[in-house]
Amino acid sequence: MNTVFEMMHFVEFATLYVLLIAALGVNHRLTKVTSCLAALFSILYGVVDEFHQLFVPGRSFTVIDLVKDTVGVLIVWGSFHAFYFKRKKAVSRVRRPESHPLVKPQE
Repeated sequence: MNTVFEMMHFVEFATLYVLLIAALGVNHRLTKVTSCLAALFSILYGVVDEFHQLFVPGRSFTVIDLVKDTVGVLIVWGSFHAFYFKRKKAVSRVRRPESHPLVKPQE
């Protein structure tokens, strides 16, 4: 059962990143830069979360938890960039012939 709780570090901060990029996407603000900033924010939130545990009785700051938080975010960030931005770039290169500037519209 302890393994499930340990795996939650990956899931929690990856989910935070996904929610941030979803909010950016809905508001038409999702770019490579804002995606990187969302990942950085998620990782820094993990740092703050681990730090505040120093002051909570029964909790402790551990570097391994911080690594798990970061790895969870980076896995989703890398996957997202590999599939979303690469696919978006490939789709934008495909143009319809009638939208090409040298093709005259038929009347």
